[in-house]
Amino acid sequence: MDVPSAAARLLGRVRLQLFVLSGLAIAAVPESAAGQQQPPLVSDRPDETESALSVAPGYVQFELGYSYVQLDGRVEQHQAPEALARIGVVAGWEARFGFKGWRSREVLDPAGGTQTITGVGPLAAGVKWQFRSGEGFSPDLALLGELNLPTATEGLGPERVDPSIRLAAGHELSEAIGMSYNLGVRWLSEQSPEAPRLTRTQLLYSLAFGFALAQRAGIFAEAFGTLPLTEEGLSEHLIDGGLTYLLLSNLQLDVKAGIGLVDAADDWLFGAGLVWRVPR
Repeated sequence: MDVPSAAARLLGRVRLQLFVLSGLAIAAVPESAAGQQQPPLVSDRPDETESALSVAPGYVQFELGYSYVQLDGRVEQHQAPEALARIGVVAGWEARFGFKGWRSREVLDPAGGTQTITGVGPLAAGVKWQFRSGEGFSPDLALLGELNLPTATEGLGPERVDPSIRLAAGHELSEAIGMSYNLGVRWLSEQSPEAPRLTRTQLLYSLAFGFALAQRAGIFAEAFGTLPLTEEGLSEHLIDGGLTYLLLSNLQLDVKAGIGLVDAADDWLFGAGLVWRVPR
């Protein structure tokens, strides 16, 4: 195998998918938001719970990060850069374009050796519709729809288009405490010699509490997971927590860590990243 050539092809795929993501983000932004008073920065990372607030029209919000997961002490996966571009189109509506980045998945065999699959993750496209603005305990509500596309390296992403839909809600419990939760369904395509067209259906859930420590810093705690809606698959339940820090009015840093509560879930996970919002 020509390693330099393979690495060059992989780097080219990463660059191409990032270029496509950036182009879609720029094309979807409407009129300029310059000169307007900036709304608070609300992100969909680092937790698994998607916010019920859409990005304001005229802004693009980039959410970037790195993640690591370990399952059963045998499977490890690194992923970077996880990228999501959220584009405010009109009031209450945002377009979403994602890229799962470069992935390296390492499996330990019984003899103590390793097998590594390296490549790029899939692209994703979707929308968020915030159809209700709450006040106090009355919730903000939004619907999110997403399509994971079969653009990944073999073995690192879906073989077909995998859709998902979820309801997102958020409450202000006090000036310093917020609660958010999601409930949704997703479809996962898999291939195997026994079932080349297998599709698993999962119920998604998450519940997160956020706590403001100061004007710029906050922490969160979260429970999330999946439940199988078809015969194939197992329940996965996890908890995580993390820290966010608002470095500038349009720039946030974050870090998180979590553990699995059942055998089918990841043993533990770690992630770090940033959120950057810009007007056009």
